[in-house]
Amino acid sequence: MKNFHYHDFLKLAKQLFSDTNYQNEASIRTVIGRSYYSAFLHAREFVKNILEKLDPNLHQEFEQHILPKGIVHTCVRKIIKTINLKLDYKLGNLSNLRINADYNITSTIEKQKAEEAIQLAEELITQINTQLTTLFKRKIEKIKSIMQSELQKVKKT
Repeated sequence: MKNFHYHDFLKLAKQLFSDTNYQNEASIRTVIGRSYYSAFLHAREFVKNILEKLDPNLHQEFEQHILPKGIVHTCVRKIIKTINLKLDYKLGNLSNLRINADYNITSTIEKQKAEEAIQLAEELITQINTQLTTLFKRKIEKIKSIMQSELQKVKKT
């Protein structure tokens, strides 16, 4: 069975954004959500892959206890924040756009926000690929501490 490729979310977002048949607010909100999940899943997979290389036991804990729980977003954000504050800020902005688009039905979401979401997702994916591997290795002890803290929370529930 082939795994779904999360980068297809960003491709879909771009297609929907540029398709003149779909210029309604529902489409704009969908573009924002798909842009966020493309970038978030890229960050999550980056964390998983680096953990697997640097600490297989911690990777296994992440797979078994963090991924299946709702705290995966929090955990990935904490790790990204530990490595690079600017990337965490961008991921936070993109997350806020997504939350607003998904849950704030009383406000109008303008097309400019969808364009911003696509741009943020593209920047995040590029910067994760180019900047984080070396930084991740330097911060592995802090990352282990974050993981242990998150694992303790999960195991208590």
